[in-house]
Amino acid sequence: MKMQLKILTAGLLCAWSSIGLAQPLQPDPNPVMDAYITAVESDPAVQAVIRQYMAEEEDRFKEHMEITRIASPSRQEYYRAIEMYRRLKTFGFADDELVSTALNNSGVMPGAAVQQVDGLKVYQTCAIVQGSWSGATDGTGGIYARPKVVLEGHIDTVNPSQIPDFNPDAKPDPYYYEPVKLQPYWDAAANKATVLVETPAELKALPDALSFDANGRIIDDASYQKAVQRYANTALANSAAQRIYVPGYSDAIGNTIGVYWLAKMFKANHVKPVYDVWFCFTAGEEGRGNLAGMKQLYGYNQDHAAIDPADNGKNKLNIVANISIDGGSGTFNFLGSYRYEVNYKGGNKNAGAREAARRIAKIADVKSPREEGATTDNTTYTVGIAYPKDDGSTSFEIDMRSPQVPSLNMLKDKLYPIFGVGDTTANGVKIQQLWYGDRPAHVHPESLATTDPMIYANWKIRCGTNCGNSFLSTSSSSLNDNIPAAMNIPTLNLNLHSTAAGGGGHAFNEWGIRGSLVNDQTNVERVLTLLLVVAGLNDGNGAEIVPPAYPALAPKHDNTVWDQENIWTK
Repeated sequence: MKMQLKILTAGLLCAWSSIGLAQPLQPDPNPVMDAYITAVESDPAVQAVIRQYMAEEEDRFKEHMEITRIASPSRQEYYRAIEMYRRLKTFGFADDELVSTALNNSGVMPGAAVQQVDGLKVYQTCAIVQGSWSGATDGTGGIYARPKVVLEGHIDTVNPSQIPDFNPDAKPDPYYYEPVKLQPYWDAAANKATVLVETPAELKALPDALSFDANGRIIDDASYQKAVQRYANTALANSAAQRIYVPGYSDAIGNTIGVYWLAKMFKANHVKPVYDVWFCFTAGEEGRGNLAGMKQLYGYNQDHAAIDPADNGKNKLNIVANISIDGGSGTFNFLGSYRYEVNYKGGNKNAGAREAARRIAKIADVKSPREEGATTDNTTYTVGIAYPKDDGSTSFEIDMRSPQVPSLNMLKDKLYPIFGVGDTTANGVKIQQLWYGDRPAHVHPESLATTDPMIYANWKIRCGTNCGNSFLSTSSSSLNDNIPAAMNIPTLNLNLHSTAAGGGGHAFNEWGIRGSLVNDQTNVERVLTLLLVVAGLNDGNGAEIVPPAYPALAPKHDNTVWDQENIWTK
């Protein structure tokens, strides 16, 4: 039998109005959705997943450490993607339940409209839990056309910035590993927290570290027993607590392991959604990754000439909704950015450097659209770094950010002529530009934010029976969600990882201390409930609870508004 719940549906639409809000926002009451949330929360299979997820929390920590230490900078995620595939396969996912673009070093995801991003292969892995849905598709047939919900966490980290002698064809074993170092959090003699390591040499000199066997599995020794302990907060993180240093500890492998573990729990507890659920471990979120993994999944075409125009921007995999796990609390507005490197090379070493300096000085005088009163958006830009290259040239990098595409384009039109891209200056300096950052902006219209079913469900799950003073956060963040949001595909950013303390994000000395079990349980309950509210559930009584939020045929969006051939090479 089926229980069909109908509610007001509002897809994600791009809006170019101001992000400023006069009044706090609250979703409209929706008793039908409330009943649906209660049904999912109380389902026996859902409760079984939560119990097992929490009971195996120490095993989850072990895998967190084992996978995090595999070096995985953006666009070199091959080894971590392969490891995720191998572990899912060992756990029981069959060949037809796994999609790995790294498995044969192909970078190809069957069914996707985009295969390469910035001319590079995309290395990522997805595990598929097939649902019971049996309706008509868009006619393409097969598992790739079935309606699906993506739950994803990214597998790349900022540090190290690259892997030495990276060559996926060589398939090295062991992988490239980073050490997992430990440092006591509290200095009892000084009665204060110990000083953080400030250099790679200091990190290397720390005497204590986690140990791993020849198969890459953690060794349960005295160091492990110190690291595995949890603390509710820094006040309770006493002299026994250990800082765990490893790049990616929190951003984002702690969250990505939560996604991976939920995939395992679905398999172990025979959870059967209605729509398919793809648990994806995506590439290219950090640094110069340019959201490569999401662009492949969603068919976001940043290069209009790169693929068949008929597939431009099309969501060929028919993803009806996206949930990204990267530390958010329900973020639904996304900060866009254009990023690029400009290089100046002259007849001698100093000519390029002088020309770069002159251009940077001119850029400093440019006013943002907001400063000129053209928009109320907080549009910003910066020259992040300037640096010499081995060939004697000089480069600098520009980053422009705004919640609105028109504001970004207005700023781009001001800055672009200053670079002189493609020109040769009077003193013979050649100017070249490398565009590497297209994160499309998205602002959810206020009228839809209060009625959108996924936003409502997340808000209600979080506030429970005390929602009167709970409001939606309309702040913007720059995340993997930028891609589905800009293509009108519903998306939220949530959190599965908890820490008592942490820091050093995007640095060599990223660290954390394990957080509260209570927070872990709260996080998994929220994410799991929202996932099944959107994907549907075959409940313990044999009823197929049809997803009430979004249609089985996802939007196919032509994203020519972000056609970088027109934006950057005119």
